[in-house]
Amino acid sequence: MDTPRDYEVVCELFDALPHPPDLPPELADVIDLLDRSPQLTAHMQPGSQRYSTGSDAIHQVPTVELALAYREELIHRHTARDD
Repeated sequence: MDTPRDYEVVCELFDALPHPPDLPPELADVIDLLDRSPQLTAHMQPGSQRYSTGSDAIHQVPTVELALAYREELIHRHTARDD
């Protein structure tokens, strides 16, 4: 988390999504909620990421690879939503 707003978004996610008290919400549920709620990520700068390196260099955001189980669940959710 880079900003206080990032922390607020995480708190909103934990409040909005069902999860056991000792575990975070499911990744697929988080992604689905963020897809449906663009206001939660509107404060983020697309295409840049801050690093704690002491320099002000802007780096390309790394690609995130999801495990097949998550990808298939997300594809199913998005396909079902588009029907």
